[in-house]
Amino acid sequence: MHSGINKSTKIVISFFYAIVFLPMVIFAEDKFSITSSTQISQDGTLSLSWEIPSNYQIELQKKSSRTSEKYITIYRGHDTSTVLTGLSNGQYSYRARLINSNGSFGQWTENLNIQVQHHPLTRAFSFFFIGLIVFLGIISVIYLGNKAHDKEADFE
Repeated sequence: MHSGINKSTKIVISFFYAIVFLPMVIFAEDKFSITSSTQISQDGTLSLSWEIPSNYQIELQKKSSRTSEKYITIYRGHDTSTVLTGLSNGQYSYRARLINSNGSFGQWTENLNIQVQHHPLTRAFSFFFIGLIVFLGIISVIYLGNKAHDKEADFE
């Protein structure tokens, strides 16, 4: 059986692919990182983004707990960002890696650490109380203005 391609031709082709395509993979992985809209979230929302070359996917993972070294995959695909909501107070750690069209995995990025610390309840209640005072003030002005207008109409 003769395969049609001899061993030296296979070596030249492999060498060619290594020279042409390996720098592209290394370059893509060297530039790859994830960024966050904020380092401290006060409302429990977070926007993560990244740039990936065409025909690559990303695998995004979240650390399962602060004390564990286990990660959970939360996204895998071609999107260039994600928004996470409903996060409770605490420290969150994310990492990502590229996946090329052959299914080969790149190196993990450095961990991106985010702190979620919601507004204190005293601040929230203060804003609510100020809003209530403004609302009652507007209602009072409307009521008193309407009452004064009715008195003027009675004198005419």
